[in-house]
Amino acid sequence: ENLSAYGLDPAALSVTVTVEKPAPAPVDADSNGAAAAPIRETHTVHFSGISPLGEDNKVYVRTGTDRAVAKIMKTVADGLRPNLKEWRDNRLVEQDPARARRVTITVDDAVTRLERVGMSWTFADSGKPADRNEVRALLDAIKNAEALNFEAGAAADPARFGFDDPRGVVTLEPDGGATTRLTFGGFADAKTKRLVYVRVNDADSAIKLHVRDVNAILRKPEAFRDRTVAAVADRKLRAFTIDQTIAGNPVAVTVAKQGSAWRMTAPVDGAVDDAKVRAVVSLLGNLHAQRLIDRDPATARAAYGLENPPLRLTYTYQPDPIMQVTSNGVTPVDAEPQSLTVMLGKADDRVYAARGEDDAVIYEVDASVWTTLTAELRKGDLFNFDADQVTRVTWHESDDMQGFEKQAGRWMYVPESDIPINAQAVTTYLLRVRDLKVSRVVAYRAADLARYGLDSPSYRLGVTVDDQPLPELHVSSATDATGRHYAKSADANHVFLLPADTLARIRIDLAEFEDTTK
Repeated sequence: ENLSAYGLDPAALSVTVTVEKPAPAPVDADSNGAAAAPIRETHTVHFSGISPLGEDNKVYVRTGTDRAVAKIMKTVADGLRPNLKEWRDNRLVEQDPARARRVTITVDDAVTRLERVGMSWTFADSGKPADRNEVRALLDAIKNAEALNFEAGAAADPARFGFDDPRGVVTLEPDGGATTRLTFGGFADAKTKRLVYVRVNDADSAIKLHVRDVNAILRKPEAFRDRTVAAVADRKLRAFTIDQTIAGNPVAVTVAKQGSAWRMTAPVDGAVDDAKVRAVVSLLGNLHAQRLIDRDPATARAAYGLENPPLRLTYTYQPDPIMQVTSNGVTPVDAEPQSLTVMLGKADDRVYAARGEDDAVIYEVDASVWTTLTAELRKGDLFNFDADQVTRVTWHESDDMQGFEKQAGRWMYVPESDIPINAQAVTTYLLRVRDLKVSRVVAYRAADLARYGLDSPSYRLGVTVDDQPLPELHVSSATDATGRHYAKSADANHVFLLPADTLARIRIDLAEFEDTTK
């Protein structure tokens, strides 16, 4: 009789569901077959805000106009209470910002006008290229920004939200669509300064947006200056040359594309380490600076290690065809290959780059760029053989010779053939020899081998495959500052470095090979 005693008159929460059912088919034989309107039904459930005595985890409930009162778990009622903050579309803009052709940002009287031309972005006022990565980051920041809450009243009292004197305004102009204007006002709380009011066009709602999202959007013109040092697609790249000084020797290595593969063409013709060459190619596809430094033309580049750059990268690429208009129509004509140079230097443990000799801009790039461009690009394999095909291996250290020779399918110790030898130990040793790698070429066609201790090498490693000797590996006792040994192949005067543990890996100690089971 008394619904108010149960907190159901009025109810604290009422949920009404409307369902639509198709009308039943007509049964009248004279019916003209016109479809009847669907039937709509509404169902309402009322929940109280009070709990039964001693049952705090429950509330009262009734359906429609029914005066029967029941009890239900409070969590069920709470789960039906709408959270409008979560239900509302929290995106800052509805349209994908990536569709914008023009973007204008106004911050502190500094206006940035960006315009998309094809797949690139430019400064609309000057036509100079804008940094595509930064523009993409801006559009992503707008797309990913989400409102934390909404407050009504922006139309009636814009000053309350700081929209009368905004901190910034951003407009997005898509092709064939309406322009979206974002007005960034004041802080929702002047003390915490964490949330900023934002208004979309002339909406009455003021969006609360986190200040970090605002800072990612409201950026001044210098933030969009092009920081691209090099950007050439793999399909267009034809060759590159890296000039550097290694162990006091100037070395210029050229790698060129031959078909779909890369090969070293200078200073010698040879195979390359494909992974390291691909790293250079990938770098040239998007060599992006961390920051720009405007250099006074009167200031020397020495402060950035670029006066006499220790590293110079020159790359050649094939531009897009030139579309030539003739009486027969438009014909594509191959353009002449173009070459560009990037110089790199180091200062204060940072890596700097400059394009050409006259460019006034200096780029600070990631330290990994130096590592990629100074890597040894030549293929590092010293030997190429199948261990089963080896018939003799010898190690000469000064006047001492150690080695093994296969006779009648058995390994024999060369100095004393009657000592029993463990064949598996020899195979393991041959695998270590086969896995030897060059760590760095320091001189091609070296004229002075004595400089590296290779005029009379301290160590010699020989391998015979199917009774045909391979060129010996000559190793010097001299090392560089990191302990790597100078070495060369007997058939060439190219001096290279071997890892510091090489001697320990390829020295022959009879105790390792002797078969003690016999």
